[in-house]
Order: sequence, then structure tokens, then C-alpha cells
Amino acid sequence: MRKFAGKCVALFLALLMLLTSMPLTALAEAISSESSGVIHFDVDQPSAAGTEGENADNSAGAGSALQVAQEAAKDNPTSGAYVELFRASLQGSNQIKTGDEFNYEIGYQFNAPPTYKDASGEAQPAYSRLTDIQITVTVPDGIEILDAKATHVSGNTYTVAIADAQVGSNPSSGTITLSARIKDNGNVANGTPFAPLEADISATATVDGTDVEFTHELSDAAAANSAVTSDASAVWKIAKTLNGQPVPSADGQTVTITWTIKIGKNDDTNFSGNQSGVYNVEGALNFASFSLTDTLPTIEGKDGNSYKPISSTLTMGGTTLDEGDEGDTSLTTTKYAETTLTAGGVNTQTPYYTEYTVTAVYDKAAFVLPFGEEELVSFTNEASMTYTPVGGSSQTLPASISGTEGYETPGGYITVFEKLRLVGTDGNPKDVAYDAFYSALFTGGATFAVYAAADWDAENGKPKDGATPVDTLSVSDTAGDTTIALAPGDYYILQTAQPDGSEMPAVEGRFQQVTVKSNDTAQETFTNPVEDTGILEVQKVDEAGNKLSGATFVLIADGSETTLPLDDSGYGKIKLKPGTYTLRETDAPDNYLTMADMTIEIEEGETLSLTGDSAIRNYKDKGTLTITKQIADGTDEGATAKTPSQAGVSEDFTFNIYSSTTGADFTISGDPVTVTIAKGASTVTVDLPVRDENGKLYYYKVVEVEGSNASLDYDAEEVSFNFGGENGA
Repeated sequence: MRKFAGKCVALFLALLMLLTSMPLTALAEAISSESSGVIHFDVDQPSAAGTEGENADNSAGAGSALQVAQEAAKDNPTSGAYVELFRASLQGSNQIKTGDEFNYEIGYQFNAPPTYKDASGEAQPAYSRLTDIQITVTVPDGIEILDAKATHVSGNTYTVAIADAQVGSNPSSGTITLSARIKDNGNVANGTPFAPLEADISATATVDGTDVEFTHELSDAAAANSAVTSDASAVWKIAKTLNGQPVPSADGQTVTITWTIKIGKNDDTNFSGNQSGVYNVEGALNFASFSLTDTLPTIEGKDGNSYKPISSTLTMGGTTLDEGDEGDTSLTTTKYAETTLTAGGVNTQTPYYTEYTVTAVYDKAAFVLPFGEEELVSFTNEASMTYTPVGGSSQTLPASISGTEGYETPGGYITVFEKLRLVGTDGNPKDVAYDAFYSALFTGGATFAVYAAADWDAENGKPKDGATPVDTLSVSDTAGDTTIALAPGDYYILQTAQPDGSEMPAVEGRFQQVTVKSNDTAQETFTNPVEDTGILEVQKVDEAGNKLSGATFVLIADGSETTLPLDDSGYGKIKLKPGTYTLRETDAPDNYLTMADMTIEIEEGETLSLTGDSAIRNYKDKGTLTITKQIADGTDEGATAKTPSQAGVSEDFTFNIYSSTTGADFTISGDPVTVTIAKGASTVTVDLPVRDENGKLYYYKVVEVEGSNASLDYDAEEVSFNFGGENGA
């Protein structure tokens, strides 16, 4: 193609000479085209007139070198025969991350200059040096040249100066490398195509003092491999977590649940935003649009009710983005965190790892478990992130997290107490606790059955057919009896048995309705009437009031006897029909006198208490008297008293003991009890009755019987005493 162009130029010059009427004999021009594409003129090589061919001889004037150069320069823009841009390409892949540096390579070549024949007929190059060499590059919109050797002209156009070049018969070529990048990192869609480079080269050859400019424009085919395509990534992910267990409020009325939502790039493997090389990078891609929605759970309570949030908030870094009113289950925001994007030569903001906090407040009733229920209440929170990358399509990413919670319903209790109702002589009822005193008289205790309201036939006041009580109770003392833990609700307490000797129904009725509350004990009392009954209690004591065991008593009325039981302390009680009774001690404790019969009156609803100051006393049947005989050696106060044997006296000493129940100052009469201290002894001991059969105290006087020893003055003084502790005895 270049040879053909050379021939055309030669022919054009020949025709031009003819038109100027230059003699053919003076200038015969032969045009030849070398393999190098160089034009040359043959001088002083005459040829036949009008003959044209590769070796035609034409005469040349002084300006022939300039002419050749000028004609070559005209041909060069399309042929590139002398100064040529032959290639523009990329180093590496044509997929370029936005903002990342890449390199263009532009190849140029300087071919052998055109030749002409000098006067001697020798072919000479029209020039040997190119100066002011410059490559002008125009990049597509969105790309900028970074290379310092390139000078920005305007818009997308840059120039690069090439050093002057010597040219010879052999072509010389070179390559310039220009670093560049796709601008506006973060805002260029992935896969955006960029056109190939546009470029041209210019160089100047100075011929005979005249500058001849050669230019050449890079062809589309040669530039095709310089086209690039942007590579930008916007692949994100979302995750949701439950922040611990729901937290009850201080007043116990509500429960707060907190979740965390995280969004970040897929490359953020730590899912923290702290990982380098993830967000501030070349090839970033911002959001064209973004929204995040959290769908709060509607909690299905164990009570069959559905519970929606009372209130809710969506926050980011302490800033509230959305708030939900009561019943709202959706929170939405278009906000996300950003970080400074400097990679790729920009200084802008780009989407960044973001944590959102979702808080919802629910009625605590949503999580309350029925009494005895162990399965917790489950709930699921869902979130979705919808984003559209710059130049991309919308994507929605879901995330969800489930949780469970439950608050046990504490049971409640029922405690039942028993009382007895006695009717006193005044006709007024007297309710008494079923304590140890009364439970010993009215034995057997009271029993009860507790039914749930659902198992109770309220219309007929009885349990439903086939119903089973939730618990049964037995009351035997004042502590009552308490049920097992019961589910809160209504119950019916049915009395199934009463203490022996009492009546049913109770004053309150056969059954009572009661409401059980959590962590509470409901108390109910059943009071069973006691009719036609009185009570006798007895305590047996000795003279000093000390409890005394070993006695037995009977109660006699209408010819029949009833034994009064006594315990080891001499205490006893018995319930009796109202009336008059004889209280008889059938056996007294050992060494004690039997008490005389006592007539008592038992009244309905009353307790006759023969205790305390009214206790039944027993007296010892005998007392022991010890008489000691001493012999004094004078009658003075300082006289020494000695036993008979110490005093050298050996004889019997006799004493008379007189008794009376009339008092200590009785007159001695009747037959005494006589005791004797035998010879050699100094004492004598005798047992005497303490009281008579009627319990009257004996008073005693001791009188010494005068003996036959004239040397002794016998003691004629009466000595009084008794065994009842009276009158100084």
C-alpha cells in the first residue's frame, strides 16, 4: 500500500513539472519505490522523454531534497511511511479496577527518510534527524493520565515529548508507557466500557533550512487493544444477633428485647469494619439506593393472645433512625455508616460496615408460662437489606434470628384451719382454735378436698362427677394444713370429715370458694359446732402444789361411771354431757391420802377447770416424827447437853403423843401413842397420820412421861407440831 502511494506521488510530481513547461531534457525525473517505502529522485540520469518507471532519470534542481521531504510529509498522515504510531495497548488485563493504576503502551517508529539523487546521481536521504517529536494522546471520558511525563493540554488530551531522533536507512522504533486510571472510584458501574485511546504523533525534519512536519494518527485497529472495562465490586452481607435474653422492667410489667443488625462487605470476614483492604480500596462501588427494614415479631403468648411491641426504636451509633408506636412491627431506615474513600485518587464517602440496634418493648404477659409449663415462648426477628449499586440492579438480603423466653407462673397455696364453736351458758358462741387441748378431746381432726373451679358443679354445690381433687388436707392442730403449689385461679374447699364430737356442716358451710394468687397463700377456716357438751379438766398436785401422778378418778352420774384419764403429770381432761357429777378418787398416789368425793357441775359449752389454784390436792397419809433425848448437866444457859450414854444414864425414856383435828391449842385427852427411847439410845422414830379420812390436818403434842430416876429432872413441857406446815410445825 505504501509502495503504491509512493508511485502516485511520483507521477503527480512529474505531471506538475510538465505543466510548468520545464524542458524535459533539462530535468528528466525517474521515480522509484524502494522496499522501505522511501521516495527518491535520480539526478543527471537522463531517460527517454515521458518515460515513467521505478528507475526513471530526471534532472533535479537545488530544492529537490526539500521537495522530496514535503511530498513525503503529505503522504505520512495516512501511510505512516516515515513517522508512524503503530500500536496502542495495555499492560495486563483490560479489566481494570476503578481507581487502580494501569499502563497504556504506545508504539512509534521512524522509518528511513525519503531519498533524492544528488548531482552525482547518488541517492541521498532528504533528512537525517527528526526534532520536536510529540505524541498527543486523548483518553476516553472517565480516565485520566497520571504519568508525569505527560502534559495535560485540556479536557482529556495530553502530550508527551519524545527526544530528537537520528534516522537512517534502518527503521527505529520506541514505546512510551503512560500510567492512567479510571476516575471517580466508587461511582463507576461495574463493567463500564471505555473506548480505545486516540493518539497521533508529530515530528519535524529540517530540510535546506525549512521545517517539514510529519504527522500520523493512530488507526482504530492499532488502538483496539487499549480499550478498558471497569471492575468494581458491591457484594454485601447482613447478619442479625439477639443481644442476650430479654430484660424485664423494674416494675415487672414489660420486657425489653434488643437485637443487633450488622451489614458489611463480603470481604469483611471479621464482620467488624476493622479489616484493612475492604472499604477504602480501588474498585469500590457506592450505593445508588439503600434501605434497611427490621420486622419485629408478633409474639404468640401461651395465654392464646398475640402481642405486638408497645414501643420500638432503630438506632445507629446512638442516633435514633426510626421509632415505632404501639402495635408497629416495622422499622425502616435509608441511613448507613460511611467512611472516607481515598483509594483511587478520590476524597469522598463510601458505604461502610454498620451496626444497628433494634429495641422493642413488650408486655411481659407475652412470655408468661402457664403454671407448670416448661416450654418457652419462641419468637423470630427478621431484617432485610435492599441496595442498588451504582449502575447495578437491586438486591435484597435477608437475615433472621430466633429466641426463646419464658417466665414461670409461681404457684399459690391454700392453708385451711379448723376451729370449734362452743355455746356458753350465756348463749353466746365461743370459737376456739383446734389446739392440743381440744384436739385431744375432739379427736380425729378435720379433712378437706380441694377442687379446681373447672371441676366444681357450682349449681349443685359439689364436685363434678368423676372430678379428682387437686389436693387433700388433714388438720390436726392450730398449724392447719397447706396445699401443694397450685396454679393461680379459683378453687373450692370441701370439708370431708370433722373432729369427733363436732358437727357438720361447719358454720361457714360444707365448702368455701377461694382465689389463689401467685406467690400468695389464701387462708380459710372451717368452724365446726359442738353441741350438748361440756369439758372438765383436772390437775393433781401435792400439798406444795407440785404436779402429782399416780391417782385415778371416776365421774359418777345417774349410776354410771366414766373414767377420767390422767397423764403422767396428773393432768386429765374429758368432754361430758352437761349435768351433775361426782368426782371420786378411786386410787391415791402411794403414801397419799385419798381425797373426799367432790360434786361438780358440767355446763354446756363451758370448761370446768380444776387446775391452778383450783387443782385437786393430795396429802401424804403419814408423817415421820423423830424424838431425840439429851441430858443437860445443869439448868443454866451454858449447860452442856449430852446423849444419855454420854451422860452415863442407862434407862428407857417414854413419850406420849396426843392428836386432834381441832387446832394446835387442843386439850390433851384420849389415848396417846406411846413411844420409848430404849436404854443406850438417844432417839426414836415413829410414823403418824397427817390427816384424817376427811382431809383434816392432825395437830400433835408430845409429852415426856416422868421416869423413876430421881437424879433427873424430866421435861414436863408439851411440844406441839403438825405435818401440814402450819403454826411452826
